[in-house]
Amino acid sequence: MKNSKFEIRNSKLILAIDTSTEALVLGIGRGEELIAGHSSIAGRKHLELSLPALEQLMKENGLEYKELTAIVVGLGPGSLIGARVGVVIAKTLAQVLKIDVIGISTLDAKDDKDSYPTPGALLKLGFDKLNKGQTSSAYNLEPIYLREPV
Repeated sequence: MKNSKFEIRNSKLILAIDTSTEALVLGIGRGEELIAGHSSIAGRKHLELSLPALEQLMKENGLEYKELTAIVVGLGPGSLIGARVGVVIAKTLAQVLKIDVIGISTLDAKDDKDSYPTPGALLKLGFDKLNKGQTSSAYNLEPIYLREPV
């Protein structure tokens, strides 16, 4: 008998992003099943290439951002500036959509034969963490004041 939490989470749409190496890696999946993936060498152009590649991936597969239920993002090691691009995209989308962000090690998402993470490996690791409840929210519904409002 399957765990109902597993069945519910497995049907959710997850976006994976890794920009911490010179590769731009994007993946969209339902649970561990990869629906669509993108891998390209971006060099130092992650900022310019990430959003257009993500838009194209969503459009080609008839998906909308509002369908996303979690975002997996590679945290490195790698280029600090590159990793920040992926993290900012992930946190911004998560805040707007009010969904969870799951940070993972880029090293864990690499196959032995690959020098860069793969979309499928990012999704699998993110899905595992999601099922274990190891997520963080990128939003806070309660206002935080440094001083009382005037």
